[in-house]
Amino acid sequence: MRSIPLPAKTVEVSYGQFSCPHCGRLTTYKHKERVKRRAFLFITFLGDTIGEYIECQGCRNRFTLDVLRTGLSTDIQGIIASLKEKLSSGLSIEEVQENLLGSGIDLPTVKRYVSVAAGILHKRCPRCNLRFIDDVHKCHKCGHLLPSQPASQ
Repeated sequence: MRSIPLPAKTVEVSYGQFSCPHCGRLTTYKHKERVKRRAFLFITFLGDTIGEYIECQGCRNRFTLDVLRTGLSTDIQGIIASLKEKLSSGLSIEEVQENLLGSGIDLPTVKRYVSVAAGILHKRCPRCNLRFIDDVHKCHKCGHLLPSQPASQ
């Protein structure tokens, strides 16, 4: 039996505060992702990320994740650079998030830092379902080769 593709769905990934470049004030944002969906025997499954963006809750404008980098302190820029290095070395997005959570950083901040470091092009391991950045070719956990194309294309 085959699964049936469904229209993509927008899901909220995280939230926080940022300086909106459009309305020019410190306001809240929601980090949202468009994800593929499939149905199998009346059960809906969320699939790969198609794209992601930041939505200002003041003016409702949408921005790339890069907007979260503006106005970051040198310490935070260092954390994000370290996360990028770990992701490039082959760790999954989920593993990097778990490591940060274990260090005592709150979940919204962890999601913000990791989403900025990971960018929007992700690959998902078909065997263990972990997400990796586009540069990674092999799953760190199970060793399975990742798809050649990122899921968000």
